[in-house]
Amino acid sequence: MKNTLQFAKRLLPFSAFLMAPAALADTHQNQSYQTEINASYEDADYENNWLNAYHVPLQATYYFSPVDVTNVPLAEAAFLNQASSVSLTYQYSDYDMSAEYSKSKYRGLDINYYVPDTMFYVGAGIQQAKSENYYSNNYGSHKYETDWETRWVGRLGVAPAEGLLIWSEFYEHVKVSDYWNLNAKYVKPLSNGRAFGIESSYHNIESEEHSLQVIADYYFNNRFSLGVGISHYETDYYDDKDTLLRSRYFFTDNFSLDLTYTDQNYFDTWKIGATARF
Repeated sequence: MKNTLQFAKRLLPFSAFLMAPAALADTHQNQSYQTEINASYEDADYENNWLNAYHVPLQATYYFSPVDVTNVPLAEAAFLNQASSVSLTYQYSDYDMSAEYSKSKYRGLDINYYVPDTMFYVGAGIQQAKSENYYSNNYGSHKYETDWETRWVGRLGVAPAEGLLIWSEFYEHVKVSDYWNLNAKYVKPLSNGRAFGIESSYHNIESEEHSLQVIADYYFNNRFSLGVGISHYETDYYDDKDTLLRSRYFFTDNFSLDLTYTDQNYFDTWKIGATARF
């Protein structure tokens, strides 16, 4: 893991670049939206350049009712409105190691639903993935491709207070005793369009692998946010601590750019994304 000083040096230009437009933000909002499309590109920089990898995810979300953006952070409008939705996701990933490579595709359909007049939240989805792999050795070159593999996922949660959601996810053919998780998100609106948000997740795999992530975001106004996060992954043989920095800025009520940097044990990742709303 790179030391704290090295990471801090990366934060300075990152923060300065992203905070520049904050002073220009217009906090007046009078629109709603019902459809959201997001596209992003993520590049991983591995130590000693032994692996080149990138990911291109795309997602389209339709909300069952228009999402009101009045007097809330634009990034959290759907969450604070408890807006039920259906989403389609597609992702292409590429891993290249000189004599070997792997290309994978992922597609998914998700429904997230807040039960009206209750505190309950439910979700369900179907996920499919396939890959194409190539490697060479003393016996020649080898290439093989998998078929689409499918699994189902379910979600159960509660929203006991305004701006708070707590939930767990469950996967097909996976026992809860073998894998369980707990996730939470809380957003607290403050005065003058400002807000504070925190997300956390804990995963336990067969009591042998544990991961914990916490991310905190501060919304300087309705359009601009900056967040930092830490995660810890631990097994009997491995211990990894990662640090994350992210920001998002809405140039209009309906268009935003976001940037994320993650400092991990053996590689760094940069991710840039764009979101359009209609």
